[in-house]
Amino acid sequence: MKKSIFVSVHMLRSYPFSRPNAGDDGEQKTAYFGGCLRSKISAQSIWRATCDEMSSHPDATEEFKQIRTKYVVDYISGKLANEIADEKSRNKKAADIVAAFFGENKNVAAEKAKKTDDDGDTSDAKSDSLILTSEKEIAWLLENYANLSKDTKDIKKDLKKKWEADRPISFLQAISGRMLTSNTDVEIRGTKQIASAMGVNKIEGETQDFFTACDDLSEGATTQHMGYTSFNASIYYYHNSFSVNETLDNLAGRKDIIINGFRRLLIATLNANPKGKMASFGNNTKPNLVMVRISDNSDNFVNAFLNPVKGGDNESQMEVAEKVLLEYIGKYASAYYTSVDDFGKFFIFSFDDMALELAGKIDVNRNTYNNYYKMVDGAVDFLESQLSE
Repeated sequence: MKKSIFVSVHMLRSYPFSRPNAGDDGEQKTAYFGGCLRSKISAQSIWRATCDEMSSHPDATEEFKQIRTKYVVDYISGKLANEIADEKSRNKKAADIVAAFFGENKNVAAEKAKKTDDDGDTSDAKSDSLILTSEKEIAWLLENYANLSKDTKDIKKDLKKKWEADRPISFLQAISGRMLTSNTDVEIRGTKQIASAMGVNKIEGETQDFFTACDDLSEGATTQHMGYTSFNASIYYYHNSFSVNETLDNLAGRKDIIINGFRRLLIATLNANPKGKMASFGNNTKPNLVMVRISDNSDNFVNAFLNPVKGGDNESQMEVAEKVLLEYIGKYASAYYTSVDDFGKFFIFSFDDMALELAGKIDVNRNTYNNYYKMVDGAVDFLESQLSE
């Protein structure tokens, strides 16, 4: 039986006055934990920011990008423009391809294909649900649909067989996963666990920012619009975990993609800030403390903050949070594991000397760093050594 390997990220990031993730009421999301109100950032918002950061990196290839859309028929139709000039014929073929691979009923897909009306306008082609794919997978699909449709009687069956053999998906697809109610044969089992980030400090009362918009050419009152935006200031504990084994299975054993992918993922984590009201508050911060744990499980250490943290006379709120988390991990290791090796390997970054000093004292297997990229190198090198065993 092969050893289970998880890469887990535990992080403390401070946001000043901000509203990084709002609910449908426009207010910053909150939830009760430990008997008091905390700020929260949803897992979906965190993962979207991480994927965007990873995909937008200057040297990111299609291997490290994904596309989530309802307009997959429209997208494929655009790819066929050089091959088929007539728009209706092109849209019909795109609908056939979507039906064959993603499983949507062919007639329904054809109805959704763009149709040119008398005025030359077009209507968008939308699937019933968002489909997760990638440029890499679409290119594979177009090539193999063209090749297999020449001499097959069951294009759907043959596409599925070829897809299972090739696994032409990107690293982000392999982690994110894909659920399809219309064709479970090409589903992808997601390998991530993204927890909602939780404020480690108590939220006291409701704070709103009053704003105005002025009309520069108005002769009378220049204020033409007024409103309020909710905000708070919090330190957030993040916990993200990824199954290396399942990701490797999704990628048909391509270890080079795994190693490169996790390196890029850890780097993207550094700058992955949800964009809610970013233009208004400028809360583009980096984390004070990041711990990468490589182990055989995905333990979450959020219970370190059952009691909300407060700053002391000689300690900042962040310093207290770092101390609480690191000491909790030390106690957790001795309570639930028979040895430090069983607890896994930690790679700990902080630019706070106090945190690094304390991290060096807790009884866990760890390396400490005051440079984030050196920490990433250490973690990825260790992961590579584990995969080669």
